[in-house]
Amino acid sequence: MEHLPNYKVISELVEELDSEFNLESRLTRYKSLSPELIELAKDAGMDKEDDATRALFLADFVITSSEVPQGTSDDDRRISIIKAFIEGLANRTYSADNLLKVFYLSQKVAQSFRRNDYFLSGRGLDRNTTSMILKDLYLMPYLAKSKEILGEGGPGWELSILASAAKQTLPHIELEEYGKLTEKDNLLEYIWKIMLEFQNSHNVEINDTLSIPHISESQILLFSKFNGLPSITMTNIHKKADKYEKVIVEDLLNFMDNSDRTEKSLLYIRGKIVGTDETLIVARHSMIDGKPIVVFKTKADEVNVSELLSLLELKSLEKTDWTRINPKNRKVIMEDITTELVDVVVEEEVTEDKEYTYEVEEEVEITEEKMVKFEEEVEELEEYEYEVEEEIEIEEMETYTYEEEIEFEDKPGLFGKLMGKKSKGIVKKIVQKKGKRPVKKKVMAKVKKKGTRPVKKIVKKKEKRPVTRIEKRKVKKKGTRPVTKTVKKKVKKTIEHKVEREEVILEVYPDFVGNALSALSLGDLNLFEIWDSIRESDYGIVGIIYSDFKRNETKFFAEKGIGDPNDLAVLLDGLDEVLENIMNYYFQGEFQIIPSEVLFKGNNDSRYVITFDGNSDRLVGTIAQTYVKDITDWQNKQERQIIKRRTLLMRTGQLLSSLAHSPFDTSVERIYSDTINKESQLTVLDKSILDFNT
Repeated sequence: MEHLPNYKVISELVEELDSEFNLESRLTRYKSLSPELIELAKDAGMDKEDDATRALFLADFVITSSEVPQGTSDDDRRISIIKAFIEGLANRTYSADNLLKVFYLSQKVAQSFRRNDYFLSGRGLDRNTTSMILKDLYLMPYLAKSKEILGEGGPGWELSILASAAKQTLPHIELEEYGKLTEKDNLLEYIWKIMLEFQNSHNVEINDTLSIPHISESQILLFSKFNGLPSITMTNIHKKADKYEKVIVEDLLNFMDNSDRTEKSLLYIRGKIVGTDETLIVARHSMIDGKPIVVFKTKADEVNVSELLSLLELKSLEKTDWTRINPKNRKVIMEDITTELVDVVVEEEVTEDKEYTYEVEEEVEITEEKMVKFEEEVEELEEYEYEVEEEIEIEEMETYTYEEEIEFEDKPGLFGKLMGKKSKGIVKKIVQKKGKRPVKKKVMAKVKKKGTRPVKKIVKKKEKRPVTRIEKRKVKKKGTRPVTKTVKKKVKKTIEHKVEREEVILEVYPDFVGNALSALSLGDLNLFEIWDSIRESDYGIVGIIYSDFKRNETKFFAEKGIGDPNDLAVLLDGLDEVLENIMNYYFQGEFQIIPSEVLFKGNNDSRYVITFDGNSDRLVGTIAQTYVKDITDWQNKQERQIIKRRTLLMRTGQLLSSLAHSPFDTSVERIYSDTINKESQLTVLDKSILDFNT
């Protein structure tokens, strides 16, 4: 956390505790001279004398009656501090000495709050921007230093103590509200609540005139992206959201992300805006969550990059918490188009063949039916009889004799009666009889039979038959001819429906976030100071760039270690394009940039800076490299002349002037002979780069 703004200043405040009060001797004396107060602390629940002594020392020498609400008694003030100590020892640390240091530090930070609140309000800053600056420069490093003193744990205790000091309230009351906070809570929400409460408790008069350089006319964009939508903060920009905005922002962020996968991750770019007296300044922190990137369009010449990156790191710590405090978004109305297949009735002209009847005179065959008599030979079947001799079986009746016994009454006849004979009664007698019976026999005989046979004969007939004759007459015929008409018919048609919906494209952070960043970076407020080690390092020249706009070519004279010149050319042109798109969209104009400095982070903690200078004919650049670590060792091994950034800018300007009348190789030899590696190679590309004439 040492790179946070004012972290070193906050740390030094803690060290002042002992020198200001001669702490050990003061505590020893206090313990012996104030036994009744020690008893008061014990009655309040603090058993250890050493702990009670430190709490009571604070109450009498640090947090005096002027630091608590008016009318608070001394004992009430002491008991409140004792309760805060008891809470801190129970839940935050085992050391009363550490609690004493944080208590003391909170009072010093609160004094800085009040002092700088007066200062910034007197310069015309609004209260929210002032509170944002106080949070970034004092509260955040205070929390970091308190964590270093107290150890790991939720920041609720130290935040409560600072709230009490800033608002001049009793500590135990603030602990009831903020003491249970953990690192999992949305701390920014509570921090900002404390800053707003401080605003209400500390009355200041705001100057009607803003007297901070470059603030009123500068335009600022701040982007970051965590897991969801990109976030944006805008200052002095009044561009309404539209459907192109998300694409333009994501193009910028994606380009930067892609550069991180190479050896040239962008840290900083500065350039002159063609045709104006303004400067484009871009800084990006690629090594923290959200990878925040800030874009300034300003009349300021440059910024302290190390200070700016430390402020961007604070934006990363805030993540997306501002969206809960300030739930505003950039929204656009998007049109979704859906299609539907429906039946519709349409009219259309159609041409069709229509049948019609017409008369013509022509010879026609007329076929009529007439009754006709005619003879016809026909073949019929007739019956006839014929004889055949064949053996047949016949049946005849034959006479035969047979005997039959009969019974009869034997009566006398006439003569017998006369003779007086009497009847003999019934008698039997055998008599012979003749009878007939059928007898079958085969004989040869002629037999008549019937059959049929075909017989041809001529017959007379009469019937209707067609008779054809040729005759001239008018006849009606049917033909077709094209006819155009309008018809109605049902057809399937695809209907488009436009449905409007509201789409959130960017999360918006409050304006004062960008205002505070602008005031601290551009306003020369001198509220904190970090040596700009990002730019003001020791450099060794490793290459030269010459982009000739008229000949449409680019020359690279460079060491192999800087990589493929083609890749560097693509990177620089791509960077120029996405930045110009951002400027043209948000600053609403047609802007072109002549870069002055581009700073990349390479591998192995190395950094590359390219200083540029140019005019309408050409652009030149000096490529230099530095290492964060063991610069001395690097210098010794490479036997390279070490120069500063301003010297790089000077030599780049000399090269631009020299090329107006001397060839490239001659100019390089004269200006860079004592710094450039003799084994560098020349690469010529058949295109110019960063041509602001196009």
